[in-house]
Amino acid sequence: MQVFHFILDHRIGGPHVYVKTVRDALQSQAKSTIVTTGSGPATEIALTNFRHRLRLLYPLEIVCNVAQLCWRFRRGGDRTGVIFDVHGAANLAPILAARLLGVPVVWHFHETVAAFSSLVKLGQIALAGVPHRYVVVAETSAQVFGIESPRLIPGAVDTAFWRLDEKKAECRTRTTDPRLRLIAVGNLNPLKGMDNLLTALGGLNMPWELVIVGAELSTFHQYAASLRSQAAALARADAHVDFVGWQSPEAVRSLFEYADAFVLPSRSEACPLALLEAMAMERACIASEVGDVKRMLGGEECGITVPAGSPVALTAALERIASLGEGGRREMGRRARARVVAEYSKTKLAQRHLDTYLELVRDV
Repeated sequence: MQVFHFILDHRIGGPHVYVKTVRDALQSQAKSTIVTTGSGPATEIALTNFRHRLRLLYPLEIVCNVAQLCWRFRRGGDRTGVIFDVHGAANLAPILAARLLGVPVVWHFHETVAAFSSLVKLGQIALAGVPHRYVVVAETSAQVFGIESPRLIPGAVDTAFWRLDEKKAECRTRTTDPRLRLIAVGNLNPLKGMDNLLTALGGLNMPWELVIVGAELSTFHQYAASLRSQAAALARADAHVDFVGWQSPEAVRSLFEYADAFVLPSRSEACPLALLEAMAMERACIASEVGDVKRMLGGEECGITVPAGSPVALTAALERIASLGEGGRREMGRRARARVVAEYSKTKLAQRHLDTYLELVRDV
């Protein structure tokens, strides 16, 4: 069985982490290849990317990539056991190519952006007569896109990797630094809501430090510049923001160990993997009520949720996290890790995908 994972973006993000977790967990059962538009660190086959130059060129990008895929998997070739696993509601090229080639499809929905609904409807029409399965990483995705009877396969994390080093934690708790140490993880994209977090911090009357982990995107230079200006205006002797850019998983893990709490201020998410990583690292969490965040946290014993886009509510949540003290935050973090271990394991993720793939192979 050979699975081709199609990701619409070559820049590392949540779908890439999701795919890597699936591939690593199923490496003995399936050969996996990652296909992206444009070439990036995870790319194994690169397709054309026009929309990052001009969004209006996306239809032309789709046409070019359908042609490339039809040539690569042309009907004369042996496609026995080949599956297209398509990630993203707007990722139409592999859907249309699969229709022309008769290749079975798993279509993953990682987002809750209603603006993609028309593209989803077009893809559903194209899949008529082609063996396929719909997979959502969050129940909210199915509601937004009107997907009937999808399979819910939320993200998972490697809890052996995302584990708090107790010795480092003990050393950290001995410090006398009075600042509330916060971490937020997400590329500098307006949907990630970092501007709301900075606004909320402006109302926080205590010492604090924020580390923002995430790449500055070529498509959002102006937004990134506005964030830096906003952060500079907040700076004072006992409060500052560090933009550290993209970081390796090992570096992110170290930053989690240093932090008191993780903040997810997103305007839109489905099943944010950064939240699962923070929970696995036993960090107290504050997150916007987007996607399946409430389901992931399983109630406020594992974290605090706030309305998306409300800096005032976010400020209040930060004050509450600070008031818990080190002991209260660690207890919240321990409950969060227990939930991840029980509900978001790699084993469950792997078995659900394997079952889906085997069903499709049998349907062909």
